[in-house]
Amino acid sequence: MIELRLRELNMWRPLLAVLKALGVHWMLRKVIRRKIAILIYHNIVPDGDTPVQYLSPLVKESEFRRQIRYLKSAYHVLSMDELTEALTEGRQLPPNSVAITFDDAYANHCSLALPILKECDVPATFYMSTGFIGAGKLFWWDELEYMIMRFDEDRLSIEHDGGTLDLVLATEDDRIRALKQIARDVMKTATLDAGERFMSAVRAATGMDAYSDEYMMRNFVSMTSDMVGEMRAAGMRFGSHTVNHPILPNETREVQDREIRGTIDMLDTGRPLHFCYPNGSYNEDTVEILKQCGFVSAITTAIGYVVPGDDLFKLNRISARAEYNDFIMTLAGLQFVTARIDRLLKRNK
Repeated sequence: MIELRLRELNMWRPLLAVLKALGVHWMLRKVIRRKIAILIYHNIVPDGDTPVQYLSPLVKESEFRRQIRYLKSAYHVLSMDELTEALTEGRQLPPNSVAITFDDAYANHCSLALPILKECDVPATFYMSTGFIGAGKLFWWDELEYMIMRFDEDRLSIEHDGGTLDLVLATEDDRIRALKQIARDVMKTATLDAGERFMSAVRAATGMDAYSDEYMMRNFVSMTSDMVGEMRAAGMRFGSHTVNHPILPNETREVQDREIRGTIDMLDTGRPLHFCYPNGSYNEDTVEILKQCGFVSAITTAIGYVVPGDDLFKLNRISARAEYNDFIMTLAGLQFVTARIDRLLKRNK
């Protein structure tokens, strides 16, 4: 991809600043004005912190404020209720409409994101895994990253299910590769039970306890029930992200049904039900169960805009970038322009 090559040459950020100064984002916004963007946020972190997350994107508090203020001034921010209602009824939405969504209902969504959303008077939808609300539990990817990135030896052997996974952790790049390998080849292909067995094996092999780390417990646990109530009182909406965040196609239909249906009592009473697929993964059983339970929409992690006629149970999203110019140009569609140029270049080779 052109974007990747530019990043490798360390030219991408300066180029983004030039393109923004030239007003390219305004021209792109006119081209895509009838397309709807659903933004994904994960973690919002304080400005004084310097964490690096490789499996769950971070946006610093000050950057988040800049982004939300920009959305307020340049876009029509609407709720998932408004978006799905208009799509269902075939009504045209205002140009450059955007919906803001958060995955996983982290506590920092309440402590850091909520004041900014209230300040700018914009709605957002938070997709929660209800089994984590008030439980003080870490999601597997945050705990795994803590253990792999902070383990103090150059090699790690994990005994699991009768075999051994040997990892080289000599450099930061080695650790990133190991982390992504585990996520891709183990955790994202596992059932809930198998995933927990593997995490137990990692804990045993590293001897590390993320739950004893104050920073982790302050920043990477889900909201409490009181936080959920505070956000509802402020007009924020909650959708389902299952009970325990399984990769749904890895589970039986019975487990999928339990994971979806078991969240309904904690969702917004008397309001449309919205769903977010963990890891963006689903199958025919998943969609069928959602419809049987009365959900009206489901969002994926597939990158793209939403247009009238799209399947409401396969809605695309766009990841909110951590850096301001990158955020603005990505939202305006620059990544899709560069992707199209790449395809043309490859076709003409």
